[in-house]
Amino acid sequence: VNTNLAIAGNGFFVVAEADDGAAAPAELSFTRAGDFSLNADGALENAAGFRLFGATITGNGNAAAGSLASLSEISIDTEQSLSAPTQALTIAGQISQNTAIGEGVSRQISVINQAGVAESLNVSLQRSAGNAFQADIFAEGDAITPVATGSIVFDTQGNVDPLLTTLPTSLATPSPIALDITGLIIGEGETQFSEFSADGVARGTFTGLEISQDGRITSTFSNGLSEDQYQIALANFVSPENLTDGPASTFLANSLAGDIQIEIPLTGQSGSIEQAALELSTVDIAQEFSSLIETQRAYSANTRVISVVDELWERLNQTAT
Repeated sequence: VNTNLAIAGNGFFVVAEADDGAAAPAELSFTRAGDFSLNADGALENAAGFRLFGATITGNGNAAAGSLASLSEISIDTEQSLSAPTQALTIAGQISQNTAIGEGVSRQISVINQAGVAESLNVSLQRSAGNAFQADIFAEGDAITPVATGSIVFDTQGNVDPLLTTLPTSLATPSPIALDITGLIIGEGETQFSEFSADGVARGTFTGLEISQDGRITSTFSNGLSEDQYQIALANFVSPENLTDGPASTFLANSLAGDIQIEIPLTGQSGSIEQAALELSTVDIAQEFSSLIETQRAYSANTRVISVVDELWERLNQTAT
């Protein structure tokens, strides 16, 4: 399972029982049983009902994971979506020197708005005089108020003259879009564009989680985008052998084990996180033997039922004959 985790090295996962809520409870538990999976609430919960704790990754890409107080229950919104609005529009290529005054070219280009939805911009380049072209860019459905307007003037070498060109380098949309026309030239031959494109990615839905060796939990989306959301932190102890045994392969801190040291994987003594892996030594032997006995008894009972039915069927056939 993609959300199963193993620790390659020292350290323990910080967990709490499901009914302890999202905030750090008064007493956290520690375990190396990483058979986590996403439950209906979006929490990473292991088979024993213990939920994984970590630090939230902020907008600057960092997470404050230096103490137990900085940790909270990891909760993933499986209904979330993500998009990347257009930030740059590039127009490059050649405009024909033979274009008559009042004539030109019009093209449409697709951009991604703040809602993650694609919409079109209409770009019009019309020769106004000499080597000057009037440029107007309109939003889809609006031919009155341009999001950018001005002139593009070419120098004697056929390149855009930045001193005489008045077309702004940013479009007046709800989210500014940088406009790059430095790749335009005027020359002999037909008008043709080598690039007429905009960046941006339309909204995509949540598809799953990726967990790196340093414990970063990243949500992935159907459009290929991803977003870091949580940082798993591991707990270390001076004398882990003195930890108090808890239920379901968990441990509780005590004074004999020493102070709790919260570290990010791949730092200090914590080791790394292995995704889609389990540490087999974390199984509860008593529980496994109980399950084995239950299975054996069920098998014996079923075998006896089949034996009795077979005997009855044999007697029925003998009576019939």
